[in-house]
Amino acid sequence: MILEQAVIKYEAGDLDSALNLTKQFLDQNEHDGRGWELLGLIQFRSHEFSRSVSALEQASLYIPLRIKSRAYLALGYGEIGKRELSRDLLVDIINDPAISVALLIEIAAGLDSIGRPDLSVDACRKATERDPDNAQAYYSLSYYVARAGLTTAITESLARRAISLDPLNARYRVGLAGLLMSQNRHQEAYELVKGLEDDQLSEIHCKQCLGRIRDLYQQAGDYDRMIFCREKILELETHEMRGGC
Repeated sequence: MILEQAVIKYEAGDLDSALNLTKQFLDQNEHDGRGWELLGLIQFRSHEFSRSVSALEQASLYIPLRIKSRAYLALGYGEIGKRELSRDLLVDIINDPAISVALLIEIAAGLDSIGRPDLSVDACRKATERDPDNAQAYYSLSYYVARAGLTTAITESLARRAISLDPLNARYRVGLAGLLMSQNRHQEAYELVKGLEDDQLSEIHCKQCLGRIRDLYQQAGDYDRMIFCREKILELETHEMRGGC
């Protein structure tokens, strides 16, 4: 019963409560593989990567790890510096037919973080094949295509596909606008972002991205949005100075 409660808390995003319940369960059931597995998942989500790896390795002594746990163990290896091991395990996992699109996108980010954006491209391609209507899969693919050094035309095409699937997503529009600005296609870039409302711009948490479109708005004489971006940048800087994450 305690473990089931811990799972519910974990799935609801209440990691502190999930952690306390799981530790309480393991105090009484120290050889329970599912308990150790859940502990590893919670610790991974809490960015305690060394502890997560240790817990998931412990779980694997008792049970076969489920695919998400295998993925988090592999991602954890990357976070603690075991890059080759992480890469090998992740490449194996992306070929598992049971993997979800969301997990493929997480794995793509992990592969990029260990310096393999080319493999991130493979993961995101599989995600688009699995779900051709998933906007995030296409946008992530566009990002890693650029990171892997492929043509900007491919990057632009994939980003536009993401926007067509999720036209209200400000992050996709701002990202593509930045690419167009790098090609001196400022009017096309402005067309992408000229209709964004304040609440949409609030979704952007990248100072560099906000800085680019702030300049774009200034060039276009769109001063209300320019001022909003400038204030948002100051807000993010203040948050960083106070130690926010």
